[in-house]
Amino acid sequence: MAAQDRVRRLTRQAAGSAGVGDDADPLAGLLDNADCPVIMFVESEQRLHSICVERGRVTVVEIGMLPELQRLVSSLQARFAMHLIAVGRGLDRDPAALIADAALLDAALFPNGMSLGDRAVVCPTGRIYDLPWGLLPSLSQTAFALVPSIESFHRCASMADAPPRSVLSIAGPGLDLAEDEARAVGAAYESSEVLHGGAATVDSAKRHMRGVDVAHFVCHGRFVAGNPMFSSLGLADGQMFVHEIERVRPAPTVAVLSSCNAGLHSSPTGRQALGLTTSLLAGGSRSVIAATVPVPDTVSTVDLMRSLHSSLISGHGVAAALRDVRTVWPVLGGAFSCHGAGWASSA
Repeated sequence: MAAQDRVRRLTRQAAGSAGVGDDADPLAGLLDNADCPVIMFVESEQRLHSICVERGRVTVVEIGMLPELQRLVSSLQARFAMHLIAVGRGLDRDPAALIADAALLDAALFPNGMSLGDRAVVCPTGRIYDLPWGLLPSLSQTAFALVPSIESFHRCASMADAPPRSVLSIAGPGLDLAEDEARAVGAAYESSEVLHGGAATVDSAKRHMRGVDVAHFVCHGRFVAGNPMFSSLGLADGQMFVHEIERVRPAPTVAVLSSCNAGLHSSPTGRQALGLTTSLLAGGSRSVIAATVPVPDTVSTVDLMRSLHSSLISGHGVAAALRDVRTVWPVLGGAFSCHGAGWASSA
């Protein structure tokens, strides 16, 4: 009981304000408002615990020692990166070893065959935040939202969820199929703006993405672990940095980052996760789709993104649209996660 009480106290950091006062238990707010499983991961004394809130019940489980879990995370990320790099070069690769690594980590993080159902909210700690969560068997068929805090999820989910009307699709340089993907995304909508070639500049992107319903970027991504505010997306005239994206207000309601490593984060202060996705969420985006591994410049990626946007147009929430593409492209689709909110809070 003492260990569980300590973990519950640590949950205050993961939950943020969660709509309750500073002196209140943040789990109480979750019990009142959760309409799907909410899984928070908390670190305590080099051990990882999970707290699952579902149907008025709170379950605390000790997952294991962090060093061993970090080894599994690193192994999965490295194997996944090598697999996707090979795919991008046109090489055939058997995903069996990759899938086995994902299953091993899944069994550690979601013990006892935990069933998450149709929807779930996942709030990881910084040291496991950048997992390719969609590759894990327990989440592959679930519309899940990945969030830095429960407070962040409630804020994003409270935003209005409406069919996309204003759409921007941007192709950066140095990718053979970037323009094809940008045009395919733009063509999926009745009306859209497509920037490519010399028109896809940093200033133009910032100007056009302000306040749009959907912004899709297909370009090179660069993550700077030591200073995540200088992580960036590569456009025609240079890099668009995180600190510039943060100043774009209002941010796109939905942002899709079809870029290598665009979903990576780091926590220089040991607390707040910083990166492209958290900056967009802080700026007002409701949902961000991004990958924490390389994204291959292939026809399959173009087809996946076309299918993703078709699902959004048909009325599916962002997390459900991403789940749909994982049924067709389980490995490539597993590279992407929905950050923020994947559905309306009233859904």
